[in-house]
Amino acid sequence: MTRAQKALQWLPTLAPAVIAAFYATGVAAGPHLFDAGELAAAAWQLSGSHPPGQTVHALVAHVACLLPVGPIPARIALVSVICLWTAAVLAARAARMLCRRLSLDGVADWAATATAVSVMLAPPLVRQATRVEVYTLALALFAWSALELLRWAFDGERAPLLRAALIAGLCASVHPPHALAAVLLGAVIAVGMRREVLRQPGTLAAAAAFTLLSLAATTAYLPVRAAVGAAMWGDPTTASGLLAYVSGATFQHNTFVQQDSGYGTALLAYARHATVSLGVLPLLSALWLLSRPSPAPTLARVLLAAAALGVAAAAIQPLLTNIPDVVAYLGPTLLLIAIGGSVGFAHLVSHAAGGARVLAIVAMALSALNPAAWPRVLSVANADLPALETLGGSLTETPPPRALTITTTDFAGASWMMAQAIDGARPDVALFLSGFVTSSWQWRQLARHPALDGKPQRGQGRGAREAYMDGLLRTAIGAIPVALETDTPGVQAASVAGPYVVLRAVLPSADTPGERLVGTIATDRQRGPPGDHGSGDAIVRQYELGRARRLMVRGQTPQALTGFVRASAPLPDELRALAVSATGTDARAARPPIPVITEPRRFTASAGDAQRELSVSLWRVGETEGAQRLLRWQLGKGDPRALLQLAWLSAAAGERAAATKALNGFIEAAPSLAHEAAELRAQLGKN
Repeated sequence: MTRAQKALQWLPTLAPAVIAAFYATGVAAGPHLFDAGELAAAAWQLSGSHPPGQTVHALVAHVACLLPVGPIPARIALVSVICLWTAAVLAARAARMLCRRLSLDGVADWAATATAVSVMLAPPLVRQATRVEVYTLALALFAWSALELLRWAFDGERAPLLRAALIAGLCASVHPPHALAAVLLGAVIAVGMRREVLRQPGTLAAAAAFTLLSLAATTAYLPVRAAVGAAMWGDPTTASGLLAYVSGATFQHNTFVQQDSGYGTALLAYARHATVSLGVLPLLSALWLLSRPSPAPTLARVLLAAAALGVAAAAIQPLLTNIPDVVAYLGPTLLLIAIGGSVGFAHLVSHAAGGARVLAIVAMALSALNPAAWPRVLSVANADLPALETLGGSLTETPPPRALTITTTDFAGASWMMAQAIDGARPDVALFLSGFVTSSWQWRQLARHPALDGKPQRGQGRGAREAYMDGLLRTAIGAIPVALETDTPGVQAASVAGPYVVLRAVLPSADTPGERLVGTIATDRQRGPPGDHGSGDAIVRQYELGRARRLMVRGQTPQALTGFVRASAPLPDELRALAVSATGTDARAARPPIPVITEPRRFTASAGDAQRELSVSLWRVGETEGAQRLLRWQLGKGDPRALLQLAWLSAAAGERAAATKALNGFIEAAPSLAHEAAELRAQLGKN
């Protein structure tokens, strides 16, 4: 073997390492999106995160926490980068092995390199690489299991199958859907290439036992750590509690989103997103293998069938491209297509000649580099969001001493967990997540506060959730201050402080951290990146809207309008100046509130939601022309809901003809959204 050939063997490892080094420079270093805070807390204190517990991630990330390479969250985020690189290298080894099995030795290393680079540059996977999350670790375990399964597919030996089963069990403790993808790949191989195993119950039983054994070993971490007082999202110290924890019985309301348009629509959306993410070339190349001599078609059918099953499993919930946790389910599919595509190109390069060979090489390079994805890759790699770090500081610093803080959003709860676990912040404050008000394990955690006994208290209300929240407030209000992230009907607030309303204690507004940081949060949002598909921006927007609504209700109209303007950014200079001029008056909201048209089923408010709410607020203080101009600008941007909001404004002003015209225009422009106009249509029909 020549020196050049030896160097080429290292290319599938070194090429993705260079890309990983670039990603490492942009990892999140503070409070971040979605589950980042609670996963960081679980890693730092070796506790349990949300079901099923992500035990392997906690163990691996805890080791990373001990490395002196920056803030703790950044060290944990580096695990995500390293795991994506590991997944890419394992996928490259699978591609190289398959090329050699197909007698494509001369291009095996090039195919392996193309596979690794393709995995490293796939936008849905890059989105996982720079944040604190479990998905790249799950992908690395899936890639390892897939490599062993492909070895079994060609050799038929029992050992690779059992190793794959053992790894799949580890994967299940990190993210069960990725483990399911490995099982589905094994099933496809069994049917398509190793049917003899179907007549070997002993082998199948052994594989199942290995999976369950590794899953049981990692699951045992939960009761062991709970027994020594580590924080958990349940009570895994009993058999029933452990089963409820790992199965997510108390987390089911967060698991799936109801389909609006049906499973078939979601399936097509996921398939299209997978194709767009990698580009069409790898898929076409893998399909081309179907026309080649045996065993290439069999291999192609296995890879494509397993990839299709991965898409089918992901489509149980609708595709939300702005939520990285959702697109992460496509990881196994993207990895299998990358492998199949590179092997297909290797076959084409080996059997082509002259100009056709050059074209095949160029196509392989374009497939791996996927230039169309570069803008998304570059933007996603900039993961640190200063506005979220400032908002996280406001969330933890604002509550009064010894307060009970009740959070509603994922970001607020996760930021508190990370701050208390890693920084030791605010040990005097008791944290309560409103989404788990009926969970006894969360009530028990309140016993750490000297004024609370941790026993669930049921009060009045419709349904268990409302009744237990009423019981919690009745218990706490008489003893300690309470800071609410979300207003509770019927509860009188003493003051507004940053992201909270505070009960019982009246805080001097100018001195609270929440008030001092209001302007800083807005500045950081303006200067910093919008975050993953605008998700970071949306979290700050939600905070601005919530605060502005509270101020409006309390008659602090100029301050409320200022908040609505900040939440509605960006606005054209002319409209922004018009809205700002309204904040400089002493006007009061003389007109009664009317419905604000929002996008249903969003985790946070969209920019359009904020702008429509600003238009309603301007209308309430008498700025009718400004409100209408803002809505017409939105309509020009392609937002049909602006017409529906305009119809509501006209109806509230008694302009029935104008309201009917705008309403009919909305239904004509967006017939699929006509159901959103039902309330106004009924109101106009009565008048």
